[in-house]
Formats: sequence, C-alpha cells, structure tokens
Amino acid sequence: MSRISRVITTMFAVAVAVVGPTMVAAPAQADVAACTSYLEEMGYYADTETDAACAAGEEGDLQECTEGLHQAGVDWPYATRACHEARS
Repeated sequence: MSRISRVITTMFAVAVAVVGPTMVAAPAQADVAACTSYLEEMGYYADTETDAACAAGEEGDLQECTEGLHQAGVDWPYATRACHEARS
C-alpha cells in the first residue's frame, strides 16, 4: 500500500469515527415533557390540564392539543408550538 493510500484510509477512518455516531443517533424523542417545558419557558404554568392536552399532541391530535391548551389559558401561537414540540 502506498503512503498516499494509507493517509487517505486513515483520514477516512477518522472521519467515520467522528461523524458516524452522529449519523446513526436516534432522533429526539417527542413527549409531554417537551411540550410542558416549552410552555414553562414561555411563562405558562404546567398542570394536569396542560399535561392532558400535551399528551393528545404526543399522540398526533394537534387540534385537541391546541384547543386544550387554549382552554387552559395558553395563547394560540404558543399552544400550537407546544403541541408541535410534543409531536416532533
């Protein structure tokens, strides 16, 4: 094996070792905690009512989620984003 081939092989191996784990990492887990955490960051208080709404968002029912959060006092834009946090 020539020297240039060894250098290229070594560089490739290093690149795979560094980048490989990030390519196979699992996507972020969507859950009620992500939804309620977002609400708290926006200044809202998370309680059983918001947890239930966020759980609907986690299941994919964005309409029930946003309506439930709005009924709990969350403004529409924040409710929509929180529900997407639960789903994504």
